[in-house]
Amino acid sequence: MKKVLVAIICFLCIPVVTLAADYDIEHFYIDATLKDNGDMEVSELIVLDGTFNGYERDIVYQSSYTNYNASNIENLSVSAKHVNKVSFETFYEYFDTFSQVTYANNGDMGKYILSSLSDGIRLRMYYSTDNESTAFLIKYTLKDVGILHSDVVEYYWNFIGNGFEDDIKDLQIRVNYPSKMNKDDFSWWFHGPLTGNSDIVNVNSAYTSVLASVKKVSAYEAVDFRTIVPKDGFNELLFKNQILSAERNYVPAPARLSAGNNWYGRNISCPAGSVPASSAAGGTLSMQRLFLPTGSVCYIRQWTFRVGQSHAGCPLCGRRRR
Repeated sequence: MKKVLVAIICFLCIPVVTLAADYDIEHFYIDATLKDNGDMEVSELIVLDGTFNGYERDIVYQSSYTNYNASNIENLSVSAKHVNKVSFETFYEYFDTFSQVTYANNGDMGKYILSSLSDGIRLRMYYSTDNESTAFLIKYTLKDVGILHSDVVEYYWNFIGNGFEDDIKDLQIRVNYPSKMNKDDFSWWFHGPLTGNSDIVNVNSAYTSVLASVKKVSAYEAVDFRTIVPKDGFNELLFKNQILSAERNYVPAPARLSAGNNWYGRNISCPAGSVPASSAAGGTLSMQRLFLPTGSVCYIRQWTFRVGQSHAGCPLCGRRRR
């Protein structure tokens, strides 16, 4: 969700007059980098053409309607400049850096106000523009977006939510993976207008990039991205240690299983390792996928020791059922 800031002029004994902003979103470029530790670094380039005092952008990262969330948002920065044309190279150009303030007036330049929402943050950015184009550059890191499964790493993110109130004439989303991969090595999907397309645009020894392009996104039309990648496409140890550290800080660890405890059923797994299957008498096990605030997944929902003791948590990573 976002709003353009408008100028309000007040004079004694004269009614308040609101000068409506006149603008179009000509371009919305997103450059997202998937990190080995499960984070995602995001840069947004939002180009408005017209007359306005600034722009308001909501970043939603903790929605109650989905299990795919970030645990936090960090490394936030805001900048802007007037532009004639843009490309992904514009991300690396010089911009006017904004200062965070608690109050600003219409007509101010290079200021932004940060406020909290129930599911994210709101940025009100001030950069007065008169009949020209301004590019707003927003950078941030989303923590713990990636999900480590037993065989793959999954990222699923809603870049443009269904609360976005403006049409976008040109949307481009570039996603960078942290290793070299061929097209058959991984899968990705973009969900949104049927007129969009996506393909691999760069492969080198350090990373792989996928680009999605849509020439028209209507207001309130969501665009999201999903990918699954073999674990060897990431630094699994770094990823796993990040998850385990966060989860152990989340709840106290319950009693761990010793090597002598036996189980019915097939092998099951959590980010800490696998629980061996066993056909020893007396043990029962029920499984359900469990999402946690960090975005990690534990497949162990509840189990019973063969001696009849009931527990709720993972015997390897110490995670409890919520």
